Amino acid sequence: AAMARLTPEQRKDRKSRGGGGAIMFVPRGLGDFDDGGAFPEIHVAQYPRHMGNPHLAKKRAGGGGGAAGGGAGGGSDGGGTGNSNTANTPSGRVAASNNLLSVQVDSAGDVSYDALVTGGTSASQKVYARHSDLRGCHPTPDDVALPTDAEERTAAERTRAALGVITSRATEMARPSGSALVQAATSRNIEDKTQFLKYTPREDAPGYNPSAKQRVIQMVPKQIDPMQPPKHQHRKAPRGPADDPVPVLHAPPEKLSKEEREAWNIPASISNWKNTRGYTIPLDKRLAADGRG
Repeated sequence: AAMARLTPEQRKDRKSRGGGGAIMFVPRGLGDFDDGGAFPEIHVAQYPRHMGNPHLAKKRAGGGGGAAGGGAGGGSDGGGTGNSNTANTPSGRVAASNNLLSVQVDSAGDVSYDALVTGGTSASQKVYARHSDLRGCHPTPDDVALPTDAEERTAAERTRAALGVITSRATEMARPSGSALVQAATSRNIEDKTQFLKYTPREDAPGYNPSAKQRVIQMVPKQIDPMQPPKHQHRKAPRGPADDPVPVLHAPPEKLSKEEREAWNIPASISNWKNTRGYTIPLDKRLAADGRG
């Protein structure tokens, strides 16, 4: 009870205000979690951002009833608004927001706290987020039995087909394409593609020559410049959705003491000589400069 009446700043302090005895840090309000999740090393019920908090429903019900009564009576305390959003108190205890995740339960009826990492882009993937996933399994003789000859042939055919698809894609990418392929196609068997057309010109046509009453035209494929730029436009496909951010679980920040800052300090050099050649000085040599080696 005494711990519940303290503010988050007072609860972070390991010394009590009057007795001088040690007080264990128990996260209760939103200010205790900062922007992270629960503390797994503290074995108490924790509700970061009020996820799965059973006491929040009672506070919402109490606040909604008071608002409805005030609206019906016309008093100045009720306000008559049925909104469930409430402001955070300085101690960070009452906070109701519509941005909270809905509580989900598993097949056993327990609260599913891994719903945050098993949804979104990870919905189609297997996420190991429960303590039961760390336990070893006891396989049956059927699970560890060797495959039969028919199963081996089926797996081999499936593997051969998958490798064939990969190699076919690689060979397709290695083949020439574009203008080089068209140029090779037009230059191949050009004698067979050559056509001769015979026609008789009209006598009233301009440039008619009476000595040449029939003419022969040779039709050959048009050569394509292999250095011409491509006529199609490359378009970049938009990037897909990013993965959901992983919740960061960390302890509350603590201010370093003077001794800890000095222990983390690493000297820049081991002597007063200048390091003109830019040699890399090992960390143990740098720590030995001030007697910590």
